[in-house]
Amino acid sequence: MAKKKNKFVSAFEQFGRSFLLPVSVLPGAGIIKGIGTAFSNTNTLKMFPALNNSVVQFIMKFFIALGDTAFDNLPIIFAVGVAVGLAKREKGSAALSGLLGFMVLHYILNFLLKFSGKLVDTSKMSGNDAKLALSNAMQTKVLGIQTMDLSVFWGIIVGIVVYFVHKWAVKVQLPPVVGFFSGPRFVPIATMVVMAAVASGLFFVWPPIQKGISVLSVFILKSGPIG
Repeated sequence: MAKKKNKFVSAFEQFGRSFLLPVSVLPGAGIIKGIGTAFSNTNTLKMFPALNNSVVQFIMKFFIALGDTAFDNLPIIFAVGVAVGLAKREKGSAALSGLLGFMVLHYILNFLLKFSGKLVDTSKMSGNDAKLALSNAMQTKVLGIQTMDLSVFWGIIVGIVVYFVHKWAVKVQLPPVVGFFSGPRFVPIATMVVMAAVASGLFFVWPPIQKGISVLSVFILKSGPIG
């Protein structure tokens, strides 16, 4: 019993440590964006008119864009970071597989949305109208790919899936004819197949779950002090 408990605690600690790498990006990105936002804020510019010049404002907007690079891409940062953090060896292969797995997930979801006729056409919409239409359909754009809105949570799931694929695939020795693809080189290939299957399942399973989460959120917001 003690051994089982120790294994569980050890696995949980390893999982927790895998978050350190992606999470460590956030404070730096937050500070950079915070500086940019603080010194380009309308109230700040009224108090310190000297800051309201093209050079300073260019630098501040540059800072905001730099900070947004991390915050707008949190799912992929977690997908790669968790995969690398959990992998015990061949971390380079795990990192590449995390990135590839994340992209496969969203490319397959995009394909399935198109094939089923569920992909929202935003080509004739303005910026805010397009965002609203995507939001209502529970869709978003990730790395320029229009896909289902899965949030950061699915970046973490991709990292975990890649870890298990990596753990198995890195030990696989293929026949001599295709022996070049054995070991670490086999991990990205296996990841593509597994993540394609995960994306296909997710296409059917996630929408009702997401609707349930949305309904629950609205209920909590409207239930006053109890909520």
